[in-house]
Amino acid sequence: IERSFNTKIVIAAHPKSFHKKKPKYFGYREVFFDQTDQLIKKSKFVLVEPSQAISLVIKYRKPALVVYDKLCLTNYKKTMIKYVYEYLKIKSYNLNDLFAFAEIKKLLKVDFKHYKIFEKKYLLASKNIKNNYETLKKRFL
Repeated sequence: IERSFNTKIVIAAHPKSFHKKKPKYFGYREVFFDQTDQLIKKSKFVLVEPSQAISLVIKYRKPALVVYDKLCLTNYKKTMIKYVYEYLKIKSYNLNDLFAFAEIKKLLKVDFKHYKIFEKKYLLASKNIKNNYETLKKRFL
Protein backbone atom coordinates (compact mmCIF):
# COMPACT_ATOMS: atom_id res chain seq x y z
CA ILE A 1 0.00 0.00 0.00
CA GLU A 2 2.81 2.42 0.86
CA ARG A 3 4.58 1.80 -2.44
CA SER A 4 1.42 1.72 -4.52
CA PHE A 5 0.05 4.99 -3.14
CA ASN A 6 3.43 6.64 -2.53
CA THR A 7 2.50 7.35 1.06
CA LYS A 8 3.54 6.39 4.57
CA ILE A 9 1.25 4.38 6.85
CA VAL A 10 1.07 5.72 10.39
CA ILE A 11 -0.71 4.14 13.31
CA ALA A 12 -3.19 6.12 15.41
CA ALA A 13 -3.33 4.16 18.66
CA HIS A 14 -6.41 3.70 20.77
CA PRO A 15 -6.06 5.92 23.85
CA LYS A 16 -6.13 2.91 26.20
CA SER A 17 -3.59 0.84 24.27
CA PHE A 18 -0.03 0.21 25.40
CA HIS A 19 1.92 0.12 22.12
CA LYS A 20 5.60 0.92 21.87
CA LYS A 21 6.68 3.87 19.71
CA LYS A 22 7.74 1.71 16.70
CA PRO A 23 6.79 -1.91 17.40
CA LYS A 24 7.89 -4.81 15.25
CA TYR A 25 4.28 -6.01 14.84
CA PHE A 26 3.46 -2.77 12.95
CA GLY A 27 6.51 -3.16 10.72
CA TYR A 28 8.39 -0.62 12.87
CA ARG A 29 5.93 2.08 11.80
CA GLU A 30 5.52 4.97 14.20
CA VAL A 31 2.58 4.82 16.62
CA PHE A 32 0.88 8.09 17.58
CA PHE A 33 -1.21 8.65 20.69
CA ASP A 34 -3.89 11.33 21.09
CA GLN A 35 -3.41 12.59 17.52
CA THR A 36 -6.10 10.67 15.65
CA ASP A 37 -7.98 13.83 14.70
CA GLN A 38 -4.96 15.49 13.07
CA LEU A 39 -3.69 12.28 11.47
CA ILE A 40 -7.03 11.68 9.76
CA LYS A 41 -7.38 15.33 8.79
CA LYS A 42 -4.00 15.28 7.00
CA SER A 43 -4.37 11.81 5.44
CA LYS A 44 -5.01 10.86 1.81
CA PHE A 45 -7.22 7.99 2.96
CA VAL A 46 -7.80 5.94 6.10
CA LEU A 47 -7.48 2.24 6.78
CA VAL A 48 -9.71 1.80 9.81
CA GLU A 49 -10.68 -1.04 12.08
CA PRO A 50 -14.30 -1.11 13.16
CA SER A 51 -14.11 1.88 15.50
CA GLN A 52 -15.76 5.10 16.58
CA ALA A 53 -12.89 6.92 14.82
CA ILE A 54 -15.10 6.64 11.76
CA SER A 55 -16.72 9.88 12.90
CA LEU A 56 -13.46 11.70 12.06
CA VAL A 57 -13.31 10.04 8.64
CA ILE A 58 -16.81 11.42 8.02
CA LYS A 59 -15.99 14.85 9.47
CA TYR A 60 -12.99 15.28 7.16
CA ARG A 61 -14.56 13.50 4.16
CA LYS A 62 -11.74 10.98 3.74
CA PRO A 63 -11.93 7.85 1.64
CA ALA A 64 -11.72 4.83 3.94
CA LEU A 65 -11.43 1.10 3.90
CA VAL A 66 -12.38 -1.04 6.88
CA VAL A 67 -9.65 -3.60 7.45
CA TYR A 68 -10.04 -6.61 9.69
CA ASP A 69 -8.60 -10.01 10.45
CA LYS A 70 -11.34 -12.62 10.12
CA LEU A 71 -9.79 -14.65 12.94
CA CYS A 72 -10.11 -11.69 15.34
CA LEU A 73 -13.56 -10.53 14.27
CA THR A 74 -15.73 -10.10 17.37
CA ASN A 75 -19.50 -9.81 17.29
CA TYR A 76 -19.15 -6.09 18.00
CA LYS A 77 -16.85 -5.60 15.00
CA LYS A 78 -19.12 -7.72 12.77
CA THR A 79 -22.07 -5.56 13.79
CA MET A 80 -20.13 -2.35 13.13
CA ILE A 81 -19.18 -3.57 9.66
CA LYS A 82 -22.66 -4.81 8.88
CA TYR A 83 -24.59 -1.75 9.99
CA VAL A 84 -22.42 1.35 10.30
CA TYR A 85 -19.97 0.81 7.45
CA GLU A 86 -22.54 -0.67 5.07
CA TYR A 87 -24.80 2.31 5.81
CA LEU A 88 -21.91 4.60 4.87
CA LYS A 89 -21.09 2.43 1.82
CA ILE A 90 -17.52 2.01 3.07
CA LYS A 91 -16.07 -1.25 1.85
CA SER A 92 -14.36 -3.75 4.13
CA TYR A 93 -11.37 -5.95 3.51
CA ASN A 94 -10.13 -9.12 5.22
CA LEU A 95 -6.40 -8.70 5.76
CA ASN A 96 -5.88 -12.45 5.28
CA ASP A 97 -6.83 -12.14 1.59
CA LEU A 98 -4.30 -11.29 -1.09
CA PHE A 99 -4.94 -8.03 -2.90
CA ALA A 100 -3.84 -6.03 -5.88
CA PHE A 101 -3.29 -2.27 -6.05
CA ALA A 102 -6.16 -1.82 -8.51
CA GLU A 103 -8.49 -3.65 -6.14
CA ILE A 104 -7.59 -1.47 -3.15
CA LYS A 105 -7.93 1.68 -5.27
CA LYS A 106 -11.41 0.54 -6.31
CA LEU A 107 -12.40 -0.26 -2.72
CA LEU A 108 -11.40 3.25 -1.61
CA LYS A 109 -13.89 4.96 -3.91
CA VAL A 110 -16.53 6.64 -1.76
CA ASP A 111 -19.78 8.42 -2.46
CA PHE A 112 -19.57 11.22 0.09
CA LYS A 113 -23.32 11.86 0.09
CA HIS A 114 -23.63 8.87 2.46
CA TYR A 115 -21.16 10.56 4.83
CA LYS A 116 -23.20 13.75 4.78
CA ILE A 117 -26.46 11.95 5.53
CA PHE A 118 -24.86 9.92 8.34
CA GLU A 119 -23.25 13.01 9.85
CA LYS A 120 -26.51 14.91 9.81
CA LYS A 121 -28.50 12.05 11.36
CA TYR A 122 -26.09 10.61 13.90
CA LEU A 123 -23.02 12.66 14.73
CA LEU A 124 -22.57 15.15 17.52
CA ALA A 125 -21.55 18.02 15.28
CA SER A 126 -25.07 18.17 13.90
CA LYS A 127 -27.17 17.28 16.95
CA ASN A 128 -25.28 18.51 20.01
CA ILE A 129 -27.21 16.16 22.33
CA LYS A 130 -25.03 13.26 23.47
CA ASN A 131 -21.74 11.60 22.73
CA ASN A 132 -21.31 10.06 19.28
CA TYR A 133 -20.74 6.59 20.70
CA GLU A 134 -24.05 6.74 22.62
CA THR A 135 -25.97 7.78 19.52
CA LEU A 136 -24.34 5.15 17.31
CA LYS A 137 -24.64 2.40 19.92
CA LYS A 138 -28.34 3.06 20.38
CA ARG A 139 -29.05 3.13 16.63
CA PHE A 140 -26.76 0.44 15.25
CA LEU A 141 -25.50 -1.82 18.03
